[in-house]
Amino acid sequence: MKYLRNRPFLCVERLYVPSKDAKTHIAGWRNEETIQSQVKVSFVDRIRDVTKYTVIIDIINNEIIKNTSGLNDDTTIVGYVGEYHEEIKQAIGVWVKKVGASEAAAMLAEAAQHIAQRDGPMIDDEVADADNSN
Repeated sequence: MKYLRNRPFLCVERLYVPSKDAKTHIAGWRNEETIQSQVKVSFVDRIRDVTKYTVIIDIINNEIIKNTSGLNDDTTIVGYVGEYHEEIKQAIGVWVKKVGASEAAAMLAEAAQHIAQRDGPMIDDEVADADNSN
């Protein structure tokens, strides 16, 4: 596993707590009506405990580090990035200030190469312009 530090991560922690009406002192109390699920989303630049998170997304490399949500990786990335895009912008801004602009630029360039190798070449401007003129 890659080092999980020095870049921003979106982390999702799912917590299960008894509902107000749950009688936890009685055996067999746990069922869908007596459990409430809560989702806690946080942004960190270092992950110390992978086990506590349901989903971990490497924001810079646009990839899933961990996904036990039951959804496929593409759906998970699109869903969380779409829902938390403003918070992601803020997290990247904080990260750039922390590591410095030149180091952040180098890491972003490396990540772009990694994504291009993984997902294939991106459409260049000439191809996009040709498609738009039709």
